[in-house]
Amino acid sequence: MVIGAICNGRQAGGGQVLAPKAYINDGVFDVLIARPFPIKALEQVSKEVEKPTSEGEFITWFQTSWLESFADKPIPVNLDGEPIYSKNIRYELISGLIKLIVPENCPCIKK
Repeated sequence: MVIGAICNGRQAGGGQVLAPKAYINDGVFDVLIARPFPIKALEQVSKEVEKPTSEGEFITWFQTSWLESFADKPIPVNLDGEPIYSKNIRYELISGLIKLIVPENCPCIKK
């Protein structure tokens, strides 16, 4: 894996859409995993990020309510802008814990 993204919403910093199928109220994370790719495959990688599936050649997408990662040595992890290093980490979504006020037609909410 080159990079992984565990998303509860669609966008990362700066408005970059990483998880176009993600909703903040659907009870699952959208997980995207990028594998190493040659520069000549950049166009394909871009298409796979825009329309992720579980069967992409370079980008794999799936949904889950929790995820654990294990490594032999500490790896860098960015937790919503906060850098940490960890060998083992567990991500778990607790649905409905935070009450939000959003616009009526908010695209981040699953209706």
